[in-house]
Amino acid sequence: MLQVSLEEAVAICKQEVEVMSTARIKLERIAGRICADQYCSAHNIPGFDRSRVDGFAVHSQDLSKLGDHKGLSLLLTGSIRAGELIRATLTPGETWRLMTGAILPQGCAAVIRQEDVNIGSSSITIHREIGWGENIENKGSTVTAGSVLASPGQRLRATDIELLASAGFAEIEVYQRPKVYLIQTGDELVMPGNCLPEGKIYNSNRGQFFALILSSGARPLAGEGPTGDCVERLAEEIMRAVESAPLVIITGGTQQGDYDLVPAVLNKLQARQLFAGVKIRPAHNTGVWYLNRTLVFNLPGNPSGGYLLFHALIRPVLNHLSGLRPSDEAWVSLPLEQATVKAQPQRCLKRGFLSIGQNGQCQLFSLPSWTGQFGWEVIADIPGTTENDQGALRCLPVGCIMS
Repeated sequence: MLQVSLEEAVAICKQEVEVMSTARIKLERIAGRICADQYCSAHNIPGFDRSRVDGFAVHSQDLSKLGDHKGLSLLLTGSIRAGELIRATLTPGETWRLMTGAILPQGCAAVIRQEDVNIGSSSITIHREIGWGENIENKGSTVTAGSVLASPGQRLRATDIELLASAGFAEIEVYQRPKVYLIQTGDELVMPGNCLPEGKIYNSNRGQFFALILSSGARPLAGEGPTGDCVERLAEEIMRAVESAPLVIITGGTQQGDYDLVPAVLNKLQARQLFAGVKIRPAHNTGVWYLNRTLVFNLPGNPSGGYLLFHALIRPVLNHLSGLRPSDEAWVSLPLEQATVKAQPQRCLKRGFLSIGQNGQCQLFSLPSWTGQFGWEVIADIPGTTENDQGALRCLPVGCIMS
C-alpha cells in the first residue's frame, strides 16, 4: 500500500462516503446547519414603503422650502403606527406622525426624525434641509420577489435565518449532522479528573476533538475511556464505533512500535485500507480504512498533529458528509517571501497566523513569532525544498480574527 498526496487522500475519502440524509427543521433550530434545498422569497421585503425611524412625513413640494432659515411649519394631521393599515394621503403643508416601520402616506417624499423638529400641539417646525427619500425604506429594498434566500450546501447563519423568517418560512430542509466516533489508544492515557500515576499522561485528545467536531457542525461520540494497548478491547471499540457513526477517528496508533496495534486489528476485522500514509508531515503514517460503510482514520496521538490533520484531511471529508458546498473550504495561496514561515525539507503542515497590515499586504507568521496583530488562525501548507514546487504556500483559515 503506497502513500498518497494530501489532495489525493481527501479525494479518495470523499469518494467512499455519501452525503447525509435530510430532515425538515424549525427555523429556531437551524443555526449552523447546512441547507438542503433552494428557498426563494415569494414577495418583496418589505412589502410596502415604510419609515425607518420615529418621525414625520414630508411632502415632495415641502422639501424645496426647507432652505428657509426661518423654518417650515407643517400641520399635524394624524399618526400611523407600525402594523396599522391607514390609507392616508399627504398634502403640501401637512404632516403625519410615523412610528418606525409604519406604512407611508401617499405623497410622502421623506421622513424627518422626531429629534430634529420642534413639536407643537397641532404642528411641527423643521429648521434643516432634508434629502429626497431620507429615512424611507422602499418596497423590495431588502429582497425582491423571486430572490434566492438560501441554497443547497449553504451553512445557515443568523442573517440567513432572519431573511427566511422575513419571507414567512417556518421550517427548512437541512442535512442531518454526521456523527464522529473517537477512540484513543495507549496504556499511558488517563482520563482527566482522575489521579495521574507517575509515567502516565492525561487524555487531552478527546476534549480537543470534541471541540473540533462540534465546531464543524457534527456530533462527537466516544466510549468511556481509552482502549489501552489491548487487541480485544480495541477490536470491540472499533466495531461499536462503525455501527454508530459514518466516520471514526483513532489516535495514538500510527507508529511502528510493538504496541501500536491499530493496523493489525483493522486488518483482522477485514477492513479495506484506502491508503497507508500521506506525503506530508505529520501524516506520513496516517492511514484510512473502510469498514461497514464507515471511514476509519488512524491519526498520530500527538495533539498538535491531530489538530493539523483534522483541519487538512478530516474536515473536508466531514464537510462533504454534511452537504457543505466545496467553496466553503477553500485554501488561500500566498507568495512564500511574504511569510516568516520558511520552506521545509519535506512538505508539512503548521499552525500560523495570517495578518493583514495597514498597507493591505498579507503576512504569515509561525506560532512562536506571531506579534499580536489582527489576523486569522490558519493551517499553513508549506512546500518542501526537495519537491517540485513554485515556492508558494497555501493557508486554510480555521479560526476567527485574533488580537
